[in-house]
Amino acid sequence: NNFQLRPEWYVSEYRIPKNSTIEDLRIAYMMTMMGVALLRARKGGIVDVDEQMPKLEKLFTWLEGAGFYTGPSSTQYHHAFVGGNLYHHMDTMDHIKDLWHGMRIFHKRVRIEDAVLVASVHDYCKIDAYESYTKKMPNPQTGNWEPTTCYKYKDNLMPLGHGVSSMFLRLTNAEALAIRWHMGAYRCVESETHEMYQAVEKHPLVLMLQFADQLSTTNYPEV
Repeated sequence: NNFQLRPEWYVSEYRIPKNSTIEDLRIAYMMTMMGVALLRARKGGIVDVDEQMPKLEKLFTWLEGAGFYTGPSSTQYHHAFVGGNLYHHMDTMDHIKDLWHGMRIFHKRVRIEDAVLVASVHDYCKIDAYESYTKKMPNPQTGNWEPTTCYKYKDNLMPLGHGVSSMFLRLTNAEALAIRWHMGAYRCVESETHEMYQAVEKHPLVLMLQFADQLSTTNYPEV
């Protein structure tokens, strides 16, 4: 029970509870990132893991100021609501943890903290990428046309492409490739398919993130 208070517990065991608020998810996201940093610091031979905290505090301050915790994850396709990008990252982390725990091929070849890391940053390219506007839309319950908050892309985005814009971190080759190719065939032109499949074959983490991301954007009805 005491271990559940530690950031490391969040890395492996935390799952999004129903009816979580944005504040609940924000705290869980920060705790998870702290846990990842602590585990990676220990395995990297850093004696004083607390030295990592100032770096994380800078990251959290930047995320807050850039609107990561309140922005959407798309204009209309998935998690297009206030806090949608945060929820999508947390949901993708949930799925990648399930893959790690449930499939031996991943469990034996990928460290849990590395899997959670790529899931927790894979869509940083969407931070401050949208702006809201209001237009009249039909209410699904009443059928009446009502003012509705919608989103569109900003014009001042760095045109690096999806995935690449999320790689401005200190990453291993496997982590960088997982983030680069996390959209799979959806953002892969024919001339790049060989490179994508090479990445999948060399690093299980690439396929893990692709699958976890797709699960997060797919709504299966409960049985």
